Amino acid sequence: PVSQFSKFLLYCTGMSQCDLPGLGIPSAEKVFTQYSRCMGLECLDNWNMYMAFSFFRVAAILQGVYKRSLEGQASSTSAASVGKMAEEMAELAWGFATKEGFRVFKSMPTGAPGTSPRRSFSGWSPALTTAPRLPDSFSIRQASGGDTSPPLDPGHLIISPTSLPPHVQALHRRLQEFMSARILPAEQQLRDHQASADRWTPHSMVEELKAEARAAGLWNLFIPREVDTKAQLGVGLTNLEYAHLCELMGHSVFAPEVFNCSAPDTGNMEVLIRYGSEQQKEEWLVPLLNGTIRSCFAMTEPKVASSDATNIEASITQDKDSYIINGHKWWISGALDPRCKICVFMGKTDPSASRHRQQSMILVPMDSLGVTVVRPLSVYGTEDAPAGHAELLFEGVRVPRSNLLLGEGRGFEIAQGRLGPGRIHHCMRLVGHAERALELMKDRVKGRVAFGKPLAEQGTILADIAKSRMEIEQARLLVLKAAHLMDTVGNKLFINNEWQDAVSKKTFASINPSTGEVICQVAEADKADVDKAVKAARDAFKLGSPWRRMDASDRGLLLNRLADRIEKDTAYLAELETLDNGKPYAVAYSVDVPMVVKCLRYYAGWADKWEGKTIPVDGDFFCYTRHEPVGVCGQIIPWNFPLLMQAWKLGPALATGNTVVMKVAEQTPLSALYVAHLIKEVGFPAGVVNIVPGFGPTAGAAIASHMDVDKVAFTGSTEVGQLIQQAAGSSNLKKTTLELGGKSPNIILSDADMEEAVEMSHFALFFNQGQCCCAGSRTFVQEDIYNEFVERSVERTKKRVVGDPFNLSTEQGPQVDEEQFQKILGYISTGKREGAKLMCGGGVAADRGYFIQPTVFGDVKDNMTIAREEIFGPVMQILKFKTLEEVIERANDTKYGLAAAVFTKDIDKAHYVSGALRAGTVWINCYDVFGAQAPFGGYKASGVGRELGEYGLDSYTEVKTVTIKVPQKNS
Repeated sequence: PVSQFSKFLLYCTGMSQCDLPGLGIPSAEKVFTQYSRCMGLECLDNWNMYMAFSFFRVAAILQGVYKRSLEGQASSTSAASVGKMAEEMAELAWGFATKEGFRVFKSMPTGAPGTSPRRSFSGWSPALTTAPRLPDSFSIRQASGGDTSPPLDPGHLIISPTSLPPHVQALHRRLQEFMSARILPAEQQLRDHQASADRWTPHSMVEELKAEARAAGLWNLFIPREVDTKAQLGVGLTNLEYAHLCELMGHSVFAPEVFNCSAPDTGNMEVLIRYGSEQQKEEWLVPLLNGTIRSCFAMTEPKVASSDATNIEASITQDKDSYIINGHKWWISGALDPRCKICVFMGKTDPSASRHRQQSMILVPMDSLGVTVVRPLSVYGTEDAPAGHAELLFEGVRVPRSNLLLGEGRGFEIAQGRLGPGRIHHCMRLVGHAERALELMKDRVKGRVAFGKPLAEQGTILADIAKSRMEIEQARLLVLKAAHLMDTVGNKLFINNEWQDAVSKKTFASINPSTGEVICQVAEADKADVDKAVKAARDAFKLGSPWRRMDASDRGLLLNRLADRIEKDTAYLAELETLDNGKPYAVAYSVDVPMVVKCLRYYAGWADKWEGKTIPVDGDFFCYTRHEPVGVCGQIIPWNFPLLMQAWKLGPALATGNTVVMKVAEQTPLSALYVAHLIKEVGFPAGVVNIVPGFGPTAGAAIASHMDVDKVAFTGSTEVGQLIQQAAGSSNLKKTTLELGGKSPNIILSDADMEEAVEMSHFALFFNQGQCCCAGSRTFVQEDIYNEFVERSVERTKKRVVGDPFNLSTEQGPQVDEEQFQKILGYISTGKREGAKLMCGGGVAADRGYFIQPTVFGDVKDNMTIAREEIFGPVMQILKFKTLEEVIERANDTKYGLAAAVFTKDIDKAHYVSGALRAGTVWINCYDVFGAQAPFGGYKASGVGRELGEYGLDSYTEVKTVTIKVPQKNS
């Protein structure tokens, strides 16, 4: 029957562009419904699939007939005419296939708690955002008649202009019409002008087109909604929405200027919008927005290999109420335009500061004394007049102190902030340029003949066109994905389910430890931001809020849903962890992320099982206990296991109904921020989880001392843990959980399996680059096997693979940052100086990045610095002992008590030693075995309280006793 129906539709080909309802012709859907009714057939939901299959089948048959006609083997004289019919059938089939694809897409589950598959435009693309506003009495299962998924947000990944919001589609359409009607026809005239003697004078037509574009509302389209929320400066587009418009502009090199969307003006305007003072905005931003002046950005220098701001040599020196600027810049785009009135200049104000705090950015009027245009420079042989690219000298240029942007030492973060959006713009314009080039190529080959055959029919030409099409599509999707992530994840603070700049507008650099280069800038939270986050968390914890009203089982479902999303994005999160932290990708992928998922699922199961008790008190009373959430929990996590420590903290806190303000380590904020994006996506109410990257002395201290934070959990050094406990006690006596440092003994008895003991001791110390609080950093070996153990350990350590963490064979990546790198090298020097025997390693392992050779020290004594202090790096210390009593005493002779291990075949000795050791965790014939079910924490200076397992729930709840007078109690 479907084939019969497809024959009927053959007569409708070529009418797809017509207004069928206006002609009185029913839609294909209506025709099919009528046909099914007349034939007594059950109407199929997936009928589009059958139609697509039928038409593709017809197209294939017609293509075969056409091919035989080309080879002179057709039996019909009219066979040559079916080639066009084959194309029409294929196009019709593709139309039905597209409809079927969208039907399947819309029918897929959207990520309700407890479900794993979720519809998305790409395999690793988050498509859903915040949960709907909840009723007073809320249950996930009751919402929307059982459909628990939040609606698609306007900011989901949009891969086609047809999916843009209606107002953006209208803008896209107007832009396309303006391009076709006004800009493309003028291109030749503008090109001729660029080649003329008057090329350095702007063509009057450009100014006329600018006026028309502004009148048409096609002006300042680039300004992102995040900095112009009320669309007062532009039209309020997201980065993703503007990317589609930017592609259109890329069809002509003259288009961006017409719409006041050309570089470097766009980047400079955004800098002024984000970081400029009111005076700077009035003087320079307003005329730039109006298109009456232009600007340039001076960073690149002749003696510097790249435009990396850390390498620049230009200086900005304070002199009373002025700054004196000296520098040599080149390839400064836009500087030759007579309309260029202002230069955003990058130079160093303090060469002695840390690498990314040396630079500042300042506004320099182009008519200032000492600014000299040396010469125009070409790019790929073109001058790009009238804007051009200039070589400039700045010699003793004096500008007012008020021209400095944001403050001294802030230049690098400003530069990073302006680069992201600009790169999206450039890339999408290039995609548009490539699209037009491909269109011109296709038109060209249709009209040319080679070897008696049209070029359009040449196999190599067709292959090249197909390859170009695929490469353009790949590039487009990649750039659109990047724009989407900038909108939905970004590098900001996550407060109240919104991405926000820091109140101070400060950012800090996230560094790739493999190279020492900046990955991106991240918003830097301080006390003001912590106050905002705590308020959001307190509001979310109010009586009657959606979070407080939510069933405990539904909290568990949300945690499971978060675990599902993290599991789905395992590869992406592992890449982020490796990029930001330096740990081997193979470890991040196979260990860290799976353990995160298990932890969240474990605590999801506890959400509705953390029960109180009924207590048989004396008298006519009914007594019971309630386990109630503590309230607002401040959580401060370290950099060595960013994802895992985030899960260890979030799991029990959210399962028991608390709200969270989490400060993530400044060294490794990226994966935590991505998880924040997923938290919003899966439907946690606003304010329940707030993520604030920042530094300990500012953001961390603000959390620890905040009067409206009810509990603080911290993982990190003992020294900082003591400060947090003091702050907690001196503020509101908030509850604390502290998981702190360690100097864990790893005891190898003479009867141990030597091969296993060597390998596990190697793992105990070197795992995670030695950056593990429970690392077996004091390896005690019984004297009769000491020499063999040392020899084998050195042999194993020399085989350890150090290198690129993205290489799957790598066992050890870089240390997390330069500070840790230098600290470890300092301990190695101290060990050698105090008399420990360096058996291997001891130096730097690469010419860039923070790589350290795996190092083994022998003949280590208990009083040596390396045997008493936490090194937190790939440095193994091996100590010799004689008896059990001796090693137990020496193992306990430390301020720490986090973990320990013993290797022996004698179960009695194993139990005796494990019972005698003063440590929170003892492993026997193994090391670093963790499970979400087993508690972890330390004795002595290694911490307070326990994390993981049922014990981990205790510190996140208060026990309330409720006693009720009853008329009569009966047993």
